[in-house]
Amino acid sequence: MAQEDKFKREIDRIGLMLSKLLSMLLHKEFSNPEEQAMFAQQFRSELDIDLDAFLGLNDEDALTYLVHEKKLTVEHLRSMGNLLYEMAHKVGYADKKDVLRGKALRVYDYVRANSGGTLYLDVVYKINELRGETS
Repeated sequence: MAQEDKFKREIDRIGLMLSKLLSMLLHKEFSNPEEQAMFAQQFRSELDIDLDAFLGLNDEDALTYLVHEKKLTVEHLRSMGNLLYEMAHKVGYADKKDVLRGKALRVYDYVRANSGGTLYLDVVYKINELRGETS
C-alpha cells in the first residue's frame, strides 16, 4: 500500500510539473535564446529531461524514452504533447519548429492510439493541424 502511495505521488508530481512548464511557456514570448535556455533548465530540473538531447532523438526514440524510460502516463503524454505543440508555435527557427511539431505529432498519435477509448478532441484537432489536414 505504501508503494502505491509513493507511485501515485510521483505521478501527481509529474503532472504538476508538466502543467507548470506549460503555464510558464504560455506566458512568455520564448523567442529570445535566454528565455529558451531558462525554459530548458526548468525542463531539466523539474522533469529530469535534457530538452536538447530529447529533441535530438528521432521521433520514435523520443516517444520510447517518454513511455519506457520516464514512464509517463497517457495523460502526462497528452500534456507533453501540448508542451511540444506550444513550443513549436513560439520558437522562431524553422528547423526547430519542425522538430517540435514532429515530436508533438508522434506523442499525440500515441495518446490517441492508447487512450483506452477516451476521445480527446483537442488531440484530434492538433493532429489534423500538424498534418496539415482540415476537419
